[in-house]
Amino acid sequence: MAAVLAAALIATPAAVHAVICIVPDVGGTAQLPPQCVAGYLSPQQVHMIVNGLPPGTTIIADFTHREFGITNSGPGGGLGGEFEQFNSFAGINLQGTGALAGFNRFVGMQLQCETHIGPRTLGAPVQSFPTDFFMMQGQLPPGDPDFDLLRITAGTAFGMPSPGHTTLTQRPGGTWNVDSFFDITYRIDFIGAPGGALAGMSGSTTGTVRMQAGDPVTPGFCRCKGDFNLDAVVDLLDVDSFVDEVLKVEDADLCADMNNSLNVDGQDIRSFLAAIFNGGNCPALDAWETPDSTGLPTSSSFYTFGGPGQPSIPAGFFHPGSLPFDGMVLFDSQPIDPINLGPTDTIVKRPGLPGPPGPGLIVPIEMLELNLVSAAPITVDNGTFTEQWHVNVAISDTPAPGGNMIVQQTGPNGGTFSAVVNVRPVFVFTNAQDLEQLDAGLITPDEVRVRVLDTGDPGSPLNPLQLQFGDGPTSSDWASQVCGQPLEDGLFMFHNPGFPFVPGINAPFNCFDAFKPGPMKHVKPGEAHYIKPPNRNPGGVPIPRCGYHFIGSKVFCRSGKVGKCPPAPPVLCGRRCPPLPCPTFGIRIVRIGCKAPSGLFNRGFCVQFYRLRPPPFDCAVCP
Repeated sequence: MAAVLAAALIATPAAVHAVICIVPDVGGTAQLPPQCVAGYLSPQQVHMIVNGLPPGTTIIADFTHREFGITNSGPGGGLGGEFEQFNSFAGINLQGTGALAGFNRFVGMQLQCETHIGPRTLGAPVQSFPTDFFMMQGQLPPGDPDFDLLRITAGTAFGMPSPGHTTLTQRPGGTWNVDSFFDITYRIDFIGAPGGALAGMSGSTTGTVRMQAGDPVTPGFCRCKGDFNLDAVVDLLDVDSFVDEVLKVEDADLCADMNNSLNVDGQDIRSFLAAIFNGGNCPALDAWETPDSTGLPTSSSFYTFGGPGQPSIPAGFFHPGSLPFDGMVLFDSQPIDPINLGPTDTIVKRPGLPGPPGPGLIVPIEMLELNLVSAAPITVDNGTFTEQWHVNVAISDTPAPGGNMIVQQTGPNGGTFSAVVNVRPVFVFTNAQDLEQLDAGLITPDEVRVRVLDTGDPGSPLNPLQLQFGDGPTSSDWASQVCGQPLEDGLFMFHNPGFPFVPGINAPFNCFDAFKPGPMKHVKPGEAHYIKPPNRNPGGVPIPRCGYHFIGSKVFCRSGKVGKCPPAPPVLCGRRCPPLPCPTFGIRIVRIGCKAPSGLFNRGFCVQFYRLRPPPFDCAVCP
């Protein structure tokens, strides 16, 4: 018996999130449609087949639109700019629930498309213009086991308005960040195949869905106040971003907090202009990467609660009745800003430069950022039951005593160094069972239990750390270039003013030798921290990482103060994979300003929660 199958657009939590999209420069702009790895996704809504199915049964249909092959383009179109005609691929993941719980498959179809875009100014660092999805049509080839017909028609040309907008933002190095969407009105025509899961069903459905590629520019790290494009200089190229942040007020990025009031407002404008007129140079910064855990304490960064010089986590910290926690935690890297800084998870400020060949020069240093996550959750004994908690490590806002580096230049391309870095870590614990409940929609993000131990707080049960590097011929090397090749060609590094300095690189003076990166190491009873220069693509091959999509966030402020989480990156890049499996959940810690009714500010945390993406994106090249 024939039935009508209605595909309804249900406003629910997103099944997928937009993925950051970076594309190359083509004549002072980016080619459209953009060749984003993930294509266009529907980040805020999902397609669901509901009508005509048994009660309590749905089919979730997640769409991606990618692999654009341009066949014709040029001036014209309905928006006064250009038109593009192209072929593309639509991937549709179908997953049944209820009576169709076993129905789970992927279908793909080729589409013929045309888009129109408004005028844009070639060479401008920010290009923002209207777009229109003028035409889209395609269908499955014959022989599908479930569909005799599955056809998609969309676009303004068919009387289904599909407006959109695109913003291209130029990044250091000339590439472009893409933030693009279309509100596509579509019609789906289908006929179920005899003997298939949808036999006897047919229908036609019209709906509207937002398809998005890329995400707005959101720097993951503040190099120095006012430097929004991370080029080491506060200048006129940062003005537009600074003004945008001032207008956001409470949601502003604290990189715009020029007067260190923990508030972004008009009071910061004078300090921003002064930074520009005074030259705007930022301090030198060194980027380090922590190698991921190998699963063995002999070759992993670790910290031991209750180890030598460190007390246990006290009783009752996790839960009323929880026992003291003693134990070793192995750590993975958690990249701070994968787009701009690659795998960098540790950043050190170094205001001084290496001296000329001769006696070593003492240079003050300070650790600005540290971003690690436990390779596996810890197990806490609550007396009658146990719970698992994920552990993140960040830097306290209470300044640590200054450290120093003794740098000696032994030749034109490098030398040796030793360093002592004082660190006040913050340990953030997130309950693993609560993350499972959040992912299932059973609790809200605010109900996820988070515990914080800040070694900078008065009366903290834990002690600050002192890391010491430079205890061997490999781990104490640094270099500026090798045989005339700047090191930034193969490494993520900050473009510091003055003489280049990259710790952890052995600069061979034989041009046939390769770079010899660390790792540098700090090892003492109860703790170890390995670091090395962050490679772009070791061996010339992009490294896959565990990828996670955003599922919620929670603010952690002290003493009755309130704060607000900034927009979350839609994708979190985790540990390298394989060989070790990817953890099911990821957590990102972001420092924010917290405000009391009296107007006083201090720092707090936004804890952002992520879920491992489905295959094949669970272990893939991460943005």
